[in-house]
Amino acid sequence: MTSSIRSIILASASAAALAAPSAAGAYDGPPHPGDYCPLGQISVIVPGTSITICQSDPTQSDDPAPDPSQGGGSQDDSGGDGSQSEDLPEFLPSFLNRTWRFSADADGYEDGELGATLSRIISLPAAYAAQDDELVGQDLDVLAGAKVKVYNRAGRRIARAKLDQADRVVAVGKLLPPEKWAEDEDGEAIPTVRAKRITVTKWDVADDAAAGAAKPRK
Repeated sequence: MTSSIRSIILASASAAALAAPSAAGAYDGPPHPGDYCPLGQISVIVPGTSITICQSDPTQSDDPAPDPSQGGGSQDDSGGDGSQSEDLPEFLPSFLNRTWRFSADADGYEDGELGATLSRIISLPAAYAAQDDELVGQDLDVLAGAKVKVYNRAGRRIARAKLDQADRVVAVGKLLPPEKWAEDEDGEAIPTVRAKRITVTKWDVADDAAAGAAKPRK
């Protein structure tokens, strides 16, 4: 009687072991979780056997990843869609790193900034011929802080405040990267130049003397 019960138990265990692999996908080999099973499943050993089967990984979530097209995607830190940065022109790093002479029509000076319209970049090499396409004829913001030296066309130092009387200037400096440009009242980016020195080549008044030219300063 005992022998018959033992035979029945062994037969049942063998049947369960054979049925389990067919239902979940069995692999006859040493258990190495993750080596054989599809993504999202793990391998487990059938009790009392050396057979491994694949089962769903309880640590994996069944929730689908958010669909950006349905509004679930991430946005930039500003809360916008990044359209402004996409609209900004691109320039060669070597172009931005060089100091240029910007010839421009002046349009008033206030609080360390000279408003202007760019006429051209003087002596622009052929290799950079396309770099001013987005600049010429556009508004220009020239940063002219306390360290910027201002000269008249005779080479004499003059006060920065006299820039408000300038009609045309040549600003020597670097174009800032577009993401650092100033903005107008409508929030539109304005090409911005950090000047080292500025020469007034034409005044709104008759001559340099009337504009307040001064003796050179050391």
